[in-house]
Amino acid sequence: MRNLLNESFSRLFKTKSFKVCLILVILIPVFIISVSKYLSTRFVDDVEVDMTADSCLFFMLGMLPLFIAISPGLFIAKDFQQNTIRNKIISGYSRTAIYMANWITCSFITLLFHIMSTIVSVGVAAVLFDIGDLFTKVNLYYSLACIPVLLSFNSITVAMTMSIRNTAGAIFSYFIHELSAMFTGIMLLIKNKTVVEFLNYFIPMSQLSIIQSRNSYGGFAMMMEDIDVLDIAGYAIPKGFDAVALPLYAAILAAAVTALGIWHFNKKDIK
Repeated sequence: MRNLLNESFSRLFKTKSFKVCLILVILIPVFIISVSKYLSTRFVDDVEVDMTADSCLFFMLGMLPLFIAISPGLFIAKDFQQNTIRNKIISGYSRTAIYMANWITCSFITLLFHIMSTIVSVGVAAVLFDIGDLFTKVNLYYSLACIPVLLSFNSITVAMTMSIRNTAGAIFSYFIHELSAMFTGIMLLIKNKTVVEFLNYFIPMSQLSIIQSRNSYGGFAMMMEDIDVLDIAGYAIPKGFDAVALPLYAAILAAAVTALGIWHFNKKDIK
């Protein structure tokens, strides 16, 4: 496994898609927050900008699924295109070890994108606006809770790309994410509150919406105003099972998708 990881990370830092995506997750928040500052100072009477470092803590969270699909997806697809996977199998490495080496590498990409975009977003907002209530237990809770959520996105991308074995896998993984986002609207038609709450906690895009709305009642939260799960959208740490439901379901989904991906990879022939 160590040799596989060394080889994988060695290729990663030479991969153009990884470098481009990393630059983008850094530059996008810098650009948007800087433009917001410009508008707030130049058109102060017409534009109301209520932005602090605290409000930018999850600034890029909604865009990360796209970058997770692109960078890890293309990284694995290139593995197949260059017959790297086939050569590893011929060299005697187990398919499970190969899969997990790719999963670990792509998880590193996912977490690096999240950490870098968060640091930049919070840092720029703190300098241009105000630090706000940044250092709170609530922010710490949701910062930790979003890690298994992002890893579930990563697990879906890895599974799809390892199964389809080309760039279409990366595209299809992002399509799944967007399809799940559309499904949140359908949940309004479901009358069973228990079912709705479970789906709300279990669907990755819904999980991101919950985290992003942790201190406001806008957007997704307003749509779901009649559901008890909204308690976690407020500026408070959930109580009871709700406190572990979101990260727990995200971890279960990541583990289940990864197990299914490994099973499929071990069954299918590599040409």
